[in-house]
Amino acid sequence: MNHAINFDKVSKTFKSKKHTVTALKNISFSVAKGSICGVIGQSGAGKSTLLRLVNGLDNPTTGEVSALGQTIKNLSRHDLRLSRQKIGMIFQHFNLLNSKNVFDNIALPLRLIGTNDAVIQSRVSELLDLTGLAERQYHYPLQLSGGQKQRVAIARALACEPQILLSDESTSALDPETTQSILDLLSDINKRLGITILLITHEMQVIQRICDDVVLLNQGEIVEHGPVEKILVAPKTEMGRDIIHKAFGQVLSDRLESIKKSEKEDGDALLLNLSFSQQAAVESLISDTIKRFNIDINVLQARLEPIKKGTLGFMVIALTLGDASWPEIYDYMTVRGITIEELGYVPTTL
Repeated sequence: MNHAINFDKVSKTFKSKKHTVTALKNISFSVAKGSICGVIGQSGAGKSTLLRLVNGLDNPTTGEVSALGQTIKNLSRHDLRLSRQKIGMIFQHFNLLNSKNVFDNIALPLRLIGTNDAVIQSRVSELLDLTGLAERQYHYPLQLSGGQKQRVAIARALACEPQILLSDESTSALDPETTQSILDLLSDINKRLGITILLITHEMQVIQRICDDVVLLNQGEIVEHGPVEKILVAPKTEMGRDIIHKAFGQVLSDRLESIKKSEKEDGDALLLNLSFSQQAAVESLISDTIKRFNIDINVLQARLEPIKKGTLGFMVIALTLGDASWPEIYDYMTVRGITIEELGYVPTTL
């Protein structure tokens, strides 16, 4: 089995005397062993509920959630406790004990399961080195920065040598620079230890930086799911496009937005947004397209965005068709890995 986590037609409903709230609706997806999968959505999308089903803090109303080959809701209390030792959890607000120093906060899960002192000393020392906290082991949480507190929380989550790490908005309380350092640490942990990471976030930059796969969640339903590069280059839904545009900034500059037209006039050029992965040789493709169809292409904007597995490109062009066939040009470019979004028309005199 290549999946560390699997959701199979999962729904979760919360009921009170007056209201029924469906937090998750028919959720199905898997997280491959050793991968990092991100779940993104706005507040109320069902992200935290989804995480709670993985470690058995909640059970699905219908469907099944399995982790490391075990169906969570079928486990006895004893087996559920053992399962949770294999599933570490990182929280947004750290959840550290202010009365204990860094060493003792990290050691807490090991002491709770009766680990002997020699093993605790060895394991905590390893984790202090891994998270860059060796010089802070006798400090207390109130003496630490936000990033250092989160490193303690990550080390504590790793104490029992889990195979799965759950991250609940673990960077949303941090400044951008600290966020990058924590993401680098999570990526390093994933590579060095082979731990599967399922993280939830409302920030596309987090997904972009370290994730292999992404799940777009909206009002309890999966809108899109797949490899990060495919979702970012070619979102299939309005929500997917909206999230990406918000993450990367507006598609058009203010100047282009102000002169863009929705209807073509004589002499206007077609305004296009091109998205592509690093595998697409865009410069040569544009050159080849110009020669093949005898058209003019004017590059108006271009930028590159780094992702875990390379680079994504975004380019806005003005394409003057002349006598060429737009459907033929469209097919020629898309077959070569370019995703095209038609934005309207602009004058050719730009």
